[in-house]
Amino acid sequence: MQKGSGILEAGDWVLLGSGHFFQAVGIGVMKAALESNSPEEAVESLAPIVLGRNNMADAAVILALVKKEPPSLVGSVPQFEERESEVEVKSKRDNFLEKILDKIKLPQRKSFFVRRADLEKRKKTLFIIALTLLALLAIALGFGLKQRAAEKKQNKVKNLIGLAEEKFNQGKKAYSVDPGEGKTFIAEAKQLIEEGLVLKKNSQELVLLKEQIEKFSSDLGVETAIAEVPVFMDLSLITDGASGVSLSLLDKDLSILDTDKKKIYLLNTEKKSHVVLEFSENSGKFMTAFAGKILVFGEKGINEVDTKNKGVSLEISKDEEWKEIVGFSSFNGNLYLLDKGASDIWRYLASGEGYGTRKSWFSGTPPDLSGSVSMAIDSSVWILEKDKISKFNLSQPEDFSLTKMPEGFVDPVKIYTSVDDQNLYVLDKGRGKIYVIAKNGEFKASYVWEGIKEASDLVAIESINKIFLLSGTKIYEIGIK
Repeated sequence: MQKGSGILEAGDWVLLGSGHFFQAVGIGVMKAALESNSPEEAVESLAPIVLGRNNMADAAVILALVKKEPPSLVGSVPQFEERESEVEVKSKRDNFLEKILDKIKLPQRKSFFVRRADLEKRKKTLFIIALTLLALLAIALGFGLKQRAAEKKQNKVKNLIGLAEEKFNQGKKAYSVDPGEGKTFIAEAKQLIEEGLVLKKNSQELVLLKEQIEKFSSDLGVETAIAEVPVFMDLSLITDGASGVSLSLLDKDLSILDTDKKKIYLLNTEKKSHVVLEFSENSGKFMTAFAGKILVFGEKGINEVDTKNKGVSLEISKDEEWKEIVGFSSFNGNLYLLDKGASDIWRYLASGEGYGTRKSWFSGTPPDLSGSVSMAIDSSVWILEKDKISKFNLSQPEDFSLTKMPEGFVDPVKIYTSVDDQNLYVLDKGRGKIYVIAKNGEFKASYVWEGIKEASDLVAIESINKIFLLSGTKIYEIGIK
């Protein structure tokens, strides 16, 4: 380190610089820069030299220009009676400066000397950086809010999935005990799934759960609400004031019993052509048909109407043992009467001369049939009661129970099937429904219509997928799905 001594006077320069600085700036350049007697101009002269060279991170300098203080700022100088000699004062000052310079350690950092134009450019750059940071902050904030909203939506979807699964499980469990309650739970589960799909339509969990519920519902059967049922035939078009009380199927013809008019109408199901048969009995209640013959049960007994020669004959006279007949059917030419009052089924075997005498169809003690309302026969005998269906084969009861029914019967009035049908058909006026039940007892479908509450009889023809419903003056047609 080079040292110097002397009295600082106005116009003197004081330079404190690092070794790299003095290596970069020569004495001649330094003198030329200091001749301006302006620190600002000296900086503008020296800065390009330093900044223009490589590896100048440690180059630094402090410039100080000695100026005389204004008179107002100068305090009074004490006067000494005895002044020290100039040599002594100079010696003390030199010693003082040497001590200070020995203790001074220049900072090892890079100093920059920037022109005013460069400063403005830096301010502009910093402003742009600040704006960019603000924009990034806004984007980050927006992304955070969006992420938070997405997480909130996801949590809501998860909750809906959990609730839907719970309702579905409750529905499956309840259905075997109370189908109506089970159906309610299933409907609630479906509603929760739809709410979830609104929030997240591509949720695989929701889609899978929906498919499971739909499969379960389809296995239970389908209920079809019908707003309007087409009229197959208005009986008044055949005869003024015509009205039916009983309906049966004879080949492709519907046979309709009109006790008020003492007539039977044969109505073709394909062409809607009709034939009118005269019938003397005005108290008929039930009707069955086979082999070109129509049998009618009434107060006087059982009458037979021959559809070919249109003759009418009393085949079986009223029997005093009949109590309360609620069902009348035929199979293989034999006649069967369901007697609710006697809790029995009376069978009349066909013979070449007519029909044999009354016999119980049951080989042993008949079951309790006091709750029966209707009967149908294919190869088995089906007895409809207020709250169940019983099945008998070869006069013996068989295990049979209704499964997957959405609800119980309210006011069932008719059961229908045939050897050509795969299902049982039950007309329930109380609910305004027709139930389709497989012959293993499993509920398949139901058709709901207010007009069913006014109907009295029905016939199903599965080969053409139609149900014909008798209701007073009209026969309605319901398509089977």
